[in-house]
Amino acid sequence: MVIKLSKTSCPPPHRVRSDRALLASWGARAVYLGSGLQLPAHRNAVAVLALALQAPMRVALDPRNLEKGFTPCRSVLIEPSQLHLIEMSTHTHAFIYLDALSLDLTALRARCSQQGKTWSFHLENEDEVIELLAHLPRTAQAWTGVQASLAKSLGFVQRRADPRMTSVIQALLLSPDDARHADDWANDVGLSSSRFQHVFKQTVGVPFRRFRLWARMRIALACAMRGSTLTEAALEAGLSSSTHLSAAFKAMFGIAPSQLIGASPVYV
Repeated sequence: MVIKLSKTSCPPPHRVRSDRALLASWGARAVYLGSGLQLPAHRNAVAVLALALQAPMRVALDPRNLEKGFTPCRSVLIEPSQLHLIEMSTHTHAFIYLDALSLDLTALRARCSQQGKTWSFHLENEDEVIELLAHLPRTAQAWTGVQASLAKSLGFVQRRADPRMTSVIQALLLSPDDARHADDWANDVGLSSSRFQHVFKQTVGVPFRRFRLWARMRIALACAMRGSTLTEAALEAGLSSSTHLSAAFKAMFGIAPSQLIGASPVYV
C-alpha cells in the first residue's frame, strides 16, 4: 500500500545534491540511508533495523558498561524502548524504523537467526538487503523504485488497500491537527469502533493512533526540510509547539529533528 504525502502550506523543496543522506517516510515506517549516526547510548520508542552496508558495526553488550565488550555484525534489530549503543564507522549505513506495534516488526523478528530480548542479530538474508541499499542513489526516484523489492526482502506483508481506510489516511495527512477519537472516524466510514480498529491495522500495519503520530512526524519533517521553522512545522503537523515536536521526535527516533535537518538529507 503506497501512501503519498498530501500538499501542505510548506514552502517548496530546495534543490538537493545526490551525495547527501537519504531520509524517507515509508508508510508507518522511516528510513535513513547515509553515513553512520554517531549517537550515544539511547532508546527509541520504535524499533530500528540497523544495517552496515560497507563495513561491520559493533553493538555494545551492555551500554552502561562498555568493558563487557561489543558484538560485531552487519545487521541488528533493536527492540523498542531498549537502551542500546552501536559503534559504527563513517561508512554508509541504513536504519529502518518500525512502530512498536507494527505487524512488520513481528515479521522482521522471525527473519533474524539470533533473537534476544533487547536485540536480534543476523537478518537471514542480510546480503540481499545490503545489496539492494548499498548502491542506491540518494534520489526520490531511486527510492520509489526499490521499495517493493525491499519490503519483500524484509518479509513485510503486501496489504490490500481498503478504500475506507485510504480515505481516512488521506484525511489525516490533509488535517493532521484533527484530534477526533477513533470512534468518530469509525462512524464516518460506517464501521463499529472495534471493526474500524481491526481493519485499519490490517490495512496500514499499525493501530490508528500510532499511524496518526507517524503522519504528524512525517508532515512536520517535510515542512522543516522545506525551510519552515520548527515552530511552523509543529503547528502545521497539529503539534502544539517546537518543544512538543522535538520531544516527540527524539522519544520516537532517539535523535533530535534539528540534528537531521542540520545534515540536510534528501527527504522523500
